[in-house]
Amino acid sequence: MKTIATAVAAAIFATSASAATLSHDADDFTGTKTPAFGTLADPVATFFIDQGVDYSWGNVEGVFADGAEGALCGINGSNSCDLVTDVDGRIVVAGTTTQGLTSSIIVEAGYAAAGSLTLSVFDVNMNLITSAVNGSPAGPNGRQTMSIDLSGSNDIAFWSVSGADSYGVNYVEIGTPVSVGAVPLPAGLPLIATGMAAFAVARRRNKA
Repeated sequence: MKTIATAVAAAIFATSASAATLSHDADDFTGTKTPAFGTLADPVATFFIDQGVDYSWGNVEGVFADGAEGALCGINGSNSCDLVTDVDGRIVVAGTTTQGLTSSIIVEAGYAAAGSLTLSVFDVNMNLITSAVNGSPAGPNGRQTMSIDLSGSNDIAFWSVSGADSYGVNYVEIGTPVSVGAVPLPAGLPLIATGMAAFAVARRRNKA
């Protein structure tokens, strides 16, 4: 059974990797690790912007040793990595701090109980789009994952992980971000705009 589960997880991540994606692992952070339940050493901030995520937005994040792996933790108001403060990020155009948008995100987090963590994604106006809870399959570090796929609709601008259990975020994978201006308007909007312009012209003529 374990072999089957491992194969399923590998197939899902292989499929994701075949699409245009960017990913980062907390172990890639080269700053000083923060002790679990200790005072922040080095903030993650813009360290992962080459991978399309800016952690200088929203809560402050640090990286702590989650067993043999590194994990992102939210930093609370007392400047401590308490393992329950939300971890959040802003989608950016890779290598910049320019606001970006993506259509998919996978977050691996451990070791919280299944269903106790929630991944939420938001649009550019911070409206909640949808959410997902942690469970199978396991991610690259063997922890549970949460995933959201908007089927090619690049609407995700921000994301956050909140929990009813202690946790750390080990791995994040997103669809390669596009700039906000690169997202096309719905097909009907130009027609609506044309109709509104014609209506305005007609009203001006009637008033004349």
